[in-house]
Amino acid sequence: MEIKKVVYNNRGGERLCLDGYFYNKQYTSANTISWLCAQRSAFGCNGRVTTNYFYQVLRVSTQHTHFPNTPSTRGGKCFKEKVDQMLSHLIEGAILIGFGVTT
Repeated sequence: MEIKKVVYNNRGGERLCLDGYFYNKQYTSANTISWLCAQRSAFGCNGRVTTNYFYQVLRVSTQHTHFPNTPSTRGGKCFKEKVDQMLSHLIEGAILIGFGVTT
């Protein structure tokens, strides 16, 4: 299983990226978090993942009805989304040394 990442969608909701697929948080219980494939409505996909609160994968169930996201698709931009999140939390006026970027 590929390394997983948790990023945030435009509305601040958590999104799990695992093996090239995005999952949206469905619900949380006392010990686990249940995730549904983000392409559920577009492709009728029933891909599911269950993690604990440390985002350790406990179970992956149901095959996806579509191919994994690639870097050329919106869903394949896990890394870019994570960088964007970090940049958005920088203090205003901070300079990224070596990149010459100001926020």
